Amino acid sequence: MAVGLAVLALRSLMTSEDRSLSARAEEAFADGQFEQAKTLSRQALTAAPLDVRALRVLGWTADLAGDTRSADQLMTLSGRISRRDSDTQAWLFDRGLALGSFPNALKHADAMLRRQPATSQSIFPTLTTILQEELPDRLFSLE
Repeated sequence: MAVGLAVLALRSLMTSEDRSLSARAEEAFADGQFEQAKTLSRQALTAAPLDVRALRVLGWTADLAGDTRSADQLMTLSGRISRRDSDTQAWLFDRGLALGSFPNALKHADAMLRRQPATSQSIFPTLTTILQEELPDRLFSLE
């Protein structure tokens, strides 16, 4: 609880300029300007170390560069700071699926569904497939 309060206090210190840096980083990433996105994200994190958007953009750029270790660390940190960032939760959900870590993937699916119930249209088919393919194998392995 004390850590949660500290995070809230630090986030409240973010200025609109800090938020603007991370928003510009996200826009640069969307426009394919990955080096610019990295630079802006780093600047945003220098000003506001708990900027979830900046962490996420750095995670995305690391992932694109093939640095999965850094991408995992950055995205996990982003997800720990805020479970409300749907883009981070979606990436962590996909990563959990890719690694076969279904309990972890389900945790992030839950976060997305709580935040944006409409995502159920895209998540439920994936979850149904997982249950149909993985659950029987896991049940039989318990015998």
